[in-house]
Amino acid sequence: MYADAYDSNGRMEAMAYFQAVLTGAQMCFLNVEFERDCLSVIHNLKDNRGEQLLIGAYIHNICVSCVIFQNCVFHHVQKHINGVAYALATEGLKRNEATYLVDDVPAYALDAVEVDQR
Repeated sequence: MYADAYDSNGRMEAMAYFQAVLTGAQMCFLNVEFERDCLSVIHNLKDNRGEQLLIGAYIHNICVSCVIFQNCVFHHVQKHINGVAYALATEGLKRNEATYLVDDVPAYALDAVEVDQR
């Protein structure tokens, strides 16, 4: 049961990364940095490995897709520090909207930004 939960979480994290990479490509970004709190997925992305994992196809697709960027970096952030991303995701789901942070931050995320800066 633990392995199933881990695999499911890893797949969701890898899918979120892949979607972020595609969004960056569609927005014609040249330099991208991605921050998530799933360290195992980040290690697999940095080492371009994962063929033995259930998420191997996602890892491969993410790595292949990143070649279009001049610079593509994956960072680990601790879950409790990632409050702004959490606020954007949960509020976006509640409002059924996509949020792209280009030159602006939605009003509902400003409180989370203040907390993260402390």
